Amino acid sequence: MRKNISRFAGILVLAFLGTPLFAAGPSSIVLGGGVGLYQFTEHPTAFNVYNRLYQGGVQVFPSNDPIRNLATVESISPKKYEGREKKVFGEYEHRLGSSQVLGFTVGLSHTENRQLCQKNCGDIERTYYVANIVQDVAALPADQQLLASLIYMSRPDIFDSKGMQSKHTLLDVGFNLHMNPDGDVDPYIGAVAGAGICSVDNANVSACTAFKYGGRIGARLNLNKTRFLVVQGGLNRIEYNLAKKSGLGLETSLSSVKLKIPTPEQEALFALGVNF
Repeated sequence: MRKNISRFAGILVLAFLGTPLFAAGPSSIVLGGGVGLYQFTEHPTAFNVYNRLYQGGVQVFPSNDPIRNLATVESISPKKYEGREKKVFGEYEHRLGSSQVLGFTVGLSHTENRQLCQKNCGDIERTYYVANIVQDVAALPADQQLLASLIYMSRPDIFDSKGMQSKHTLLDVGFNLHMNPDGDVDPYIGAVAGAGICSVDNANVSACTAFKYGGRIGARLNLNKTRFLVVQGGLNRIEYNLAKKSGLGLETSLSSVKLKIPTPEQEALFALGVNF
């Protein structure tokens, strides 16, 4: 993950350094990065609740095992998730007219995300499962215990702590409305939309496309006529479209699934820019 971000940032730095920086003008380019954060709660459906309480149509809750009961209650409780993101981006802006209030932007952004469960994540059920494994393995002959342990522990969800990891690279377009273009501090508001490619670890899909739209608010801190710093915050909606091919030859079909973050991501970005 860090290697990909470093490579992307290096390409942008080379492009940035290769730009002719002359007198101040209506165009600018910025290079920066930042972080993003989102949180959401996932509520179980009535169907899932029923399946946990009546497995195979037979009532299993409450049972005589208090730990099993706690695990069942946890499994039908709302789950809380949190996603943390690392971002790098480069953006070109051209401002219109002599007032230079309205500016249109185009750029490239790259985001790497790690989403983890924070609450009611199945910890009790995993502990219960591992405890049963220990009991079952201990009851086996000594020469079978190692092989049995490896088989039992082969479930990938038992000790998986990485959560869902994804990344997307987008071509972004947008606009900014500048409040004080010629001042030392130039606040602005704007909007952005983007589309590009994405990937999700262990998703096993043929194609992944990503879409974004959102708003932003920030300020340019003008160091002189040429150079400036950017501090920006934003709210974005992100959606992945995952497509997978199935079948052989002429019978090949394409199925797709939409993966949408239920709540907007909050981002904080910092950048260095130049006018030219």
